[in-house]
Amino acid sequence: MTRGIGLALVLAVCVSGLLPGLAGAERRAFVDPSTGALKAYGFVTRNEPGDVAVAVPDDFSLTPGRWRWTGAAWVPYAPPPAPPTPQAIRLQAARAHVQSLLGDPAVNQGVKDALRAILEAIP
Repeated sequence: MTRGIGLALVLAVCVSGLLPGLAGAERRAFVDPSTGALKAYGFVTRNEPGDVAVAVPDDFSLTPGRWRWTGAAWVPYAPPPAPPTPQAIRLQAARAHVQSLLGDPAVNQGVKDALRAILEAIP
Protein backbone atom coordinates (compact mmCIF):
# COMPACT_ATOMS: atom_id res chain seq x y z
CA MET A 1 0.00 0.00 0.00
CA THR A 2 2.85 2.42 0.79
CA ARG A 3 4.40 1.66 -2.59
CA GLY A 4 1.19 2.82 -4.31
CA ILE A 5 1.18 6.03 -2.26
CA GLY A 6 4.84 6.64 -3.06
CA LEU A 7 4.23 6.11 -6.76
CA ALA A 8 1.26 8.47 -6.67
CA LEU A 9 3.38 11.08 -4.88
CA VAL A 10 6.19 10.80 -7.49
CA LEU A 11 3.65 11.06 -10.31
CA ALA A 12 2.01 14.11 -8.72
CA VAL A 13 5.38 15.86 -8.35
CA CYS A 14 6.29 15.12 -11.98
CA VAL A 15 2.94 16.34 -13.31
CA SER A 16 2.96 19.47 -11.14
CA GLY A 17 6.40 20.29 -12.51
CA LEU A 18 5.01 20.15 -16.06
CA LEU A 19 1.91 22.23 -15.46
CA PRO A 20 3.62 25.63 -15.17
CA GLY A 21 5.31 25.02 -18.52
CA LEU A 22 2.05 24.03 -20.16
CA ALA A 23 0.17 26.98 -18.70
CA GLY A 24 2.56 29.40 -20.42
CA ALA A 25 2.58 27.51 -23.72
CA GLU A 26 1.71 29.66 -26.68
CA ARG A 27 0.27 28.30 -29.90
CA ARG A 28 2.46 29.09 -32.90
CA ALA A 29 2.12 28.75 -36.63
CA PHE A 30 5.22 28.02 -38.68
CA VAL A 31 5.63 29.45 -42.15
CA ASP A 32 8.11 28.88 -44.94
CA PRO A 33 10.50 31.85 -44.94
CA SER A 34 10.60 32.14 -48.75
CA THR A 35 6.90 31.75 -49.60
CA GLY A 36 5.13 32.57 -46.34
CA ALA A 37 3.10 29.36 -46.73
CA LEU A 38 1.71 27.83 -43.55
CA LYS A 39 3.60 24.60 -42.86
CA ALA A 40 2.33 23.59 -39.39
CA TYR A 41 1.01 24.90 -36.08
CA GLY A 42 0.81 23.80 -32.49
CA PHE A 43 2.04 24.32 -28.94
CA VAL A 44 5.74 23.94 -29.75
CA THR A 45 8.59 26.42 -29.77
CA ARG A 46 10.05 25.54 -33.17
CA ASN A 47 9.40 23.43 -36.24
CA GLU A 48 12.09 22.97 -38.91
CA PRO A 49 15.27 25.05 -39.05
CA GLY A 50 14.59 28.35 -40.80
CA ASP A 51 10.80 28.30 -40.34
CA VAL A 52 9.30 31.58 -39.13
CA ALA A 53 7.15 31.30 -35.98
CA VAL A 54 3.98 33.39 -35.76
CA ALA A 55 1.90 33.58 -32.57
CA VAL A 56 -1.71 32.49 -33.24
CA PRO A 57 -4.84 32.17 -31.06
CA ASP A 58 -5.69 28.87 -29.36
CA ASP A 59 -8.56 28.26 -31.81
CA PHE A 60 -6.32 28.64 -34.88
CA SER A 61 -7.24 25.91 -37.39
CA LEU A 62 -6.15 26.91 -40.90
CA THR A 63 -5.06 24.11 -43.22
CA PRO A 64 -1.28 23.94 -43.79
CA GLY A 65 -0.31 24.43 -47.43
CA ARG A 66 -3.45 26.42 -48.24
CA TRP A 67 -2.73 29.67 -46.38
CA ARG A 68 0.09 32.21 -46.53
CA TRP A 69 1.22 34.73 -43.91
CA THR A 70 1.73 38.22 -45.39
CA GLY A 71 3.30 39.63 -42.24
CA ALA A 72 -0.02 41.11 -41.16
CA ALA A 73 -2.75 38.63 -42.16
CA TRP A 74 -3.45 35.10 -43.41
CA VAL A 75 -4.51 34.93 -47.06
CA PRO A 76 -5.49 31.93 -49.21
CA TYR A 77 -2.52 30.33 -50.93
CA ALA A 78 -2.19 27.98 -53.88
CA PRO A 79 1.32 26.57 -54.31
CA PRO A 80 2.76 26.79 -57.81
CA PRO A 81 2.50 23.62 -59.87
CA ALA A 82 5.41 21.23 -59.63
CA PRO A 83 7.83 21.40 -62.55
CA PRO A 84 7.50 18.56 -65.05
CA THR A 85 9.65 15.50 -64.48
CA PRO A 86 12.35 14.58 -67.00
CA GLN A 87 10.18 11.63 -68.09
CA ALA A 88 7.20 13.95 -68.75
CA ILE A 89 9.43 16.25 -70.81
CA ARG A 90 10.67 13.32 -72.93
CA LEU A 91 7.11 12.06 -73.39
CA GLN A 92 5.96 15.49 -74.55
CA ALA A 93 8.83 15.66 -77.06
CA ALA A 94 8.01 12.16 -78.35
CA ARG A 95 4.34 13.11 -78.80
CA ALA A 96 5.34 16.23 -80.75
CA HIS A 97 7.62 14.15 -83.00
CA VAL A 98 4.88 11.58 -83.68
CA GLN A 99 2.42 14.40 -84.44
CA SER A 100 4.86 15.84 -86.97
CA LEU A 101 5.23 12.39 -88.61
CA LEU A 102 1.44 12.10 -88.90
CA GLY A 103 1.40 15.31 -90.92
CA ASP A 104 4.25 14.23 -93.21
CA PRO A 105 2.92 13.15 -96.64
CA ALA A 106 5.98 10.93 -97.19
CA VAL A 107 5.01 8.64 -94.28
CA ASN A 108 3.10 5.49 -95.32
CA GLN A 109 -0.59 5.31 -94.28
CA GLY A 110 0.02 2.01 -92.41
CA VAL A 111 2.77 3.67 -90.37
CA LYS A 112 0.47 6.61 -89.63
CA ASP A 113 -2.25 4.24 -88.40
CA ALA A 114 0.28 2.55 -86.10
CA LEU A 115 1.49 5.93 -84.80
CA ARG A 116 -2.10 6.99 -84.06
CA ALA A 117 -2.65 3.78 -82.09
CA ILE A 118 0.54 4.41 -80.13
CA LEU A 119 -0.58 7.98 -79.33
CA GLU A 120 -3.92 6.70 -78.03
CA ALA A 121 -2.19 4.13 -75.80
CA ILE A 122 0.32 6.54 -74.26
CA PRO A 123 -0.98 8.45 -71.22
